[in-house]
Amino acid sequence: MGSESLTVRGLRQAKPEYFAQVQIYLSQLGLQACLLTALNKDSAGLYHELVGIAPVLGQRLVDRGIDIANITDSGALPARTANPGHCRGCAWAAPCRPEIITGDPG
Repeated sequence: MGSESLTVRGLRQAKPEYFAQVQIYLSQLGLQACLLTALNKDSAGLYHELVGIAPVLGQRLVDRGIDIANITDSGALPARTANPGHCRGCAWAAPCRPEIITGDPG
């Protein structure tokens, strides 16, 4: 988890994607905080941080997930990112963005 960065900067700044995941859990489980424990695989050191809820962020992420699930269930594709670089390596790039695979913009 990049424990040096984590110990200095904390979860929110060092690993925002994990912070977001924790916020979803806290929001959905109705918790106000949780204890995050991270293991440094190189030194076996443990890092502990009490992570409080950011209710607006947590609810926004839950709502976003529900929107994506509803779009997917309807058979439609979600709106595409304006940056095709985000699609590189995506398993759905060929059907969604054929120009990335072929190099042909039109």
